[in-house]
Amino acid sequence: MRNIRIIFLSIIFIVVLISFYFINKYNCLLNSQINKISEFQVTKISVKGKVYKDSAMTVPISVKNMKYFSEFTLISDSKTSFEFFFSDTRFIALPNSKISYRPKIKECYLQKGEFYWEKQINKKKIEVLVLSPKNIMTLSNSGKISSTDNFLKIWNYSGKLDFFYKNEAYSLRSNQLLIFRKNQKAEKYGFLSFPEHISPEKKILFVGEIGDSIVRFRWKNVMGASNYIFRLYSSNLKEDVLYEKITTTNKITLDFLRFRDLKEFFWQVFPYDIERKIEGNPSKVGNIKITGRLVDKKAALMPPKLNIDPLSVSGNVVLIKGEADVNSQLFINDESVSIDSDGKFFYSLFFKSIGKKVIVFKLISPSEVETVKEKGVIIFEE
Repeated sequence: MRNIRIIFLSIIFIVVLISFYFINKYNCLLNSQINKISEFQVTKISVKGKVYKDSAMTVPISVKNMKYFSEFTLISDSKTSFEFFFSDTRFIALPNSKISYRPKIKECYLQKGEFYWEKQINKKKIEVLVLSPKNIMTLSNSGKISSTDNFLKIWNYSGKLDFFYKNEAYSLRSNQLLIFRKNQKAEKYGFLSFPEHISPEKKILFVGEIGDSIVRFRWKNVMGASNYIFRLYSSNLKEDVLYEKITTTNKITLDFLRFRDLKEFFWQVFPYDIERKIEGNPSKVGNIKITGRLVDKKAALMPPKLNIDPLSVSGNVVLIKGEADVNSQLFINDESVSIDSDGKFFYSLFFKSIGKKVIVFKLISPSEVETVKEKGVIIFEE
């Protein structure tokens, strides 16, 4: 009886060991497949257009049906951006971009277009091919690539970037730009760091009455920056720029009623070197969501109110005061004039010659509806 029990327990033990072996083997195979898929994966496609997996652009893909076990090429049309992950790095491929991937050797090839990248694990060494299989880039923590038939530009936002291009080695530190133009030597520039403390970072607007749709954007000034580029997108894939403006200040006001059919927006600001036309390191992306509905949209899009008091002339100086919509921008003879919180403005205008002069007042609302008025004065003294 005792021997039977020993044999029985031995059989159970062997069965358990065999079960553990096959379960572990299955998990290893499963993990291998998962790792193979997660090494490269398309995660988002913008809604306006399509991404294709053939050069003729006849076979569109979707995030759900995409397979990653054999070599493939992806091409986005002129309306479509897509997000993909390669080796724990997030990429955004903008419209008209082309990439290919070879899963057997884990090779990602950025063939043309514009790409942003951001590593999820900073210490990991990741290489991609750029424009040609001979051009090898070791990615930094974050940056941007833009290529056309005439140039290749690489913005290195953070970390160290190495690039082997046409048999030459290049290295970039944070906030450096590398430019290759057709038949010219490589150019390297520094650029400005990113604006901090953007506001609003996240905001939900309930538009119930006139004025609710106005948003005041602000960001911390960047040392050395005299200009900024503000951009508003319809999605965080940046496939289209709804609004873009170059400003000399660290704030901008915008009325979202002008975008009548959209409910969600994303915004970003870049310091801008206007002389060299070089964008700096971008801020984080802010998000605006709109709920509710404004009934009287026509009234909200009316020209802003501008009242000008009688002008006072003293010698060659004209003293100007009046009232204007507090959310609008005022220009007098193309010079920006501040409006206080009560909607009042004061300004002194100097003339260098005598005679009849025309003063042009332009008030621009957050919806970019303008009110323009002209006033004439006569200057008797220089």
